[in-house]
Amino acid sequence: MSELPEYMRYPGVWDIADEADPESVINYLAWILDEPDRAESAAQHLRWLSIGMHFLTIGNVADEHGATIDKVELNLWHEAYPPTEANVIGGHAHSRDMELQFLADPRARQTVTWIDLLAPKAPDFGLAQVQERQLAILHKVDHGDGFGPVYNPRLLGSRRVLETVIEIPPRARQYFSSLKIHEVAYQGPGTGVTVQRQGRHERADLNSSQGLVAYKGLSPDEALEVTEQRRDLVAARDGGIGDGGKLVASTVLVRSPDFRPKDMDQRSVAVPPDRFGELAEGAIRSLERLMGRKAISHDRGRQVPHNSLETPNQAGRVELRLEDLSPELQADVEKARQLAGSSAFPAGKRTKVGAVLRAGEATYGGTNIKRRAWNDTTCAERMAVDRALGEGVQKIDSLVVCVDDGSGRAAAPCAECRGIIMEAAVSLGQEDLAIYLVTTTDSRDAGIVYKTSVSELLPMSFETRKASL
Repeated sequence: MSELPEYMRYPGVWDIADEADPESVINYLAWILDEPDRAESAAQHLRWLSIGMHFLTIGNVADEHGATIDKVELNLWHEAYPPTEANVIGGHAHSRDMELQFLADPRARQTVTWIDLLAPKAPDFGLAQVQERQLAILHKVDHGDGFGPVYNPRLLGSRRVLETVIEIPPRARQYFSSLKIHEVAYQGPGTGVTVQRQGRHERADLNSSQGLVAYKGLSPDEALEVTEQRRDLVAARDGGIGDGGKLVASTVLVRSPDFRPKDMDQRSVAVPPDRFGELAEGAIRSLERLMGRKAISHDRGRQVPHNSLETPNQAGRVELRLEDLSPELQADVEKARQLAGSSAFPAGKRTKVGAVLRAGEATYGGTNIKRRAWNDTTCAERMAVDRALGEGVQKIDSLVVCVDDGSGRAAAPCAECRGIIMEAAVSLGQEDLAIYLVTTTDSRDAGIVYKTSVSELLPMSFETRKASL
């Protein structure tokens, strides 16, 4: 038996399969990323399917002949890697019963489309859910190398189908009967993770002519055609099963009317080496948001729970990515970072701060300036607020604050600035004001934006005194 790859030597990998919770998946991915050899090993085994999914086999059990009898995968989804045009519409069926656990950013969703084949001459009765699709078959050949099967798609013809779409929220379990045709898609933000447990037993009878008719919905003529295709595939010298291959299933496939089998990937493909790190880091961030805190163990060498708050002024925050923000706010973040870089420090203070206040289309910037005089610091936030009020702004939309204090972490405004910001908001008739906290591009939290509000940072401030302000 060959030695396990580095990335599969994690002791709790089957626990992940049995009890897939966000923390266990975070810890597993962080454990891989902690060691370059593990990360390189995982990158070499990460595969891409044109339905828009990357998969990494994390546990595999084979029989004495080397055929897989049980398997666990991490399926990684991201908006940046959508399905190819040949696979935008449609679904497939398994020859095993599958179980999936969906884990992602709380705002993400998986959509599952259940697909029923209608009889060849069935009317649609004007139902919007009835669609014209191409019916095909995948003759899956497994070579036992862990890279997934060769598909060998064959077209059967046009069929009407009935499609029912449901949304699956994070933390949901999904059971896929081997009798059911389905399509799974991902809707971000962030990187989604599905822990997939493959059923233990291949249902060989479902691949027979009788099974294809009785349980898969094929017509007798279609089932006969599939049986002949299987026989020809086994017998073919060129383009057939090949040495070491095993025909494991004939899977029903439903695709868009313009689908052509030659457009479909014949097999999962390798991806650039850096993609695993990108997806793993993204998955960790998504799952931390799902938990509302960071995992305690294997957190890239850090043992700090997220909800212990590394600094007191990060309370009430929501963690976002820069790309989650509107284009206007992204521009404000960039401007705040530039202002932080230009902060003036005659007295040698190290902390640099830039702030950008947005009021409609207008923005007002500020930097912190350290002086030796009494009341010696002009804060960036105060400078931005005073500039806006001085120009007669009637409503403040947001405030972006960038801090560079050498820690690599974002930080919230100081106590005096919180009072100034709150007073400005209340004086304009606003009950609250969104504040976005970032740090510089070369810091540890460079890709993270913390969204909070002045009411979170300064609770019970002027609420009882609004009438007198």
